[in-house]
Formats: sequence, C-alpha cells, structure tokens
Amino acid sequence: ALLTAFITPLEREDLDLMSCALDTVLDRIEGVVQRVYFTNIQSIHPDAIVIAHKVTDACRAMKDLMVELPNYRKSKTLRELVIQINTIESEADELYINAMRNLHVNGKDPLEVIAWRDVYAFLEYCADCCENVADVVDSIVMKNS
Repeated sequence: ALLTAFITPLEREDLDLMSCALDTVLDRIEGVVQRVYFTNIQSIHPDAIVIAHKVTDACRAMKDLMVELPNYRKSKTLRELVIQINTIESEADELYINAMRNLHVNGKDPLEVIAWRDVYAFLEYCADCCENVADVVDSIVMKNS
C-alpha cells in the first residue's frame, strides 16, 4: 500500500518500520492473552495487574505520540512522550524483576510457576515493544528535523 500511496512527508521505510513496531506491540499483548488461555490460569496475580497497568499506560502514551507525530516539527510534547514511554518501560522492568522474584520465592506449584513466568515475560515484552515504538518515532523525528 505504501508503494502506491501518496507521497508522505516521512520516508516510506520509516512508516513501515513504525507500523511494524506498532504491530509487534499488538502481537505481544495477544501473546499475554494466549498464555493466560492455554496455561488455563484461573486467577490473576496482583503483580500481573500492576505490570498490565504499566503496559496500558505505555499504550496510552503511544496513542498520544501517534496523534502528535504529524506535528513533530512544532510539537512541544512529542519528546516528552518518548521520555514518558521510556520511563514507563523502566518501571515495568523493575516490576517484572520483583514479580519474578516473588513468583520463585512463594510459588508452590511448579506448573503455576512455569505458566506465570511466560505471562510475566510477555507482559515485559509488551513494555519493551512500547519503548521500541517510542525509539522508532524518536529516530524518525531526528532524521527529519
């Protein structure tokens, strides 16, 4: 579609890179849901809820980033949004480490530990992928400024 579409103010390769990064976020979120489903998790750990809220915060900030991107030359908030997403990802990393520690120290059922390790890992991947979107946008802006 990019090859036949109108000429954009941003390079097509950059738009493709950004759309792939956004798609990866969706794939990782779907991965969390799939792992909850196929490992038959019946109740959600509080640590997972806290990490999921961080991912939600990062997704909201990504939405704001995408809204702001067309105005990147005049934007006063675009850089702040990139920093905000990077900060959220760092916070999610810390929550992930604490959740994994809690899981391995307090987990009694080995199957439950295995299931939650996967879920926590994919929640952390979600945060990483959100940061990647912010980094791609930041790179695009720097390249076109």
